[in-house]
Amino acid sequence: MRTPVTPALLKLVISKGFKYCYSKTTCINSPDADVLITLKPVKGFPHLKRLPKAYDTFFNLLKEPSQMAKGVDRALIFFELDNTLLAIA
Repeated sequence: MRTPVTPALLKLVISKGFKYCYSKTTCINSPDADVLITLKPVKGFPHLKRLPKAYDTFFNLLKEPSQMAKGVDRALIFFELDNTLLAIA
C-alpha cells in the first residue's frame, strides 16, 4: 500500500522497529511535483551493493526521511507499506 509520508506515520514506522528504508526516485511530469520518492521501510541494515532492483539507495529513517516527512518542494513522497503494519496502528 502506498501512503504519503507524514511525521506521525514516520513515528509509527520507527516504533515498529524499522530503522532504514530503501528509496526509489522517479522523475514525473505533474503540475504538483517534479519528483516522486518511494520509501520502503526495512529493519536490517541494507547493503548498497545488494539493494533490490526496484530501489536506488537507502536512508536511515531518523535522518533524511524525517526531513522529507515535513515536506519537500515539488516532490511527492510515499511509503510503500504492508497493510498489516497500518492495521496494527
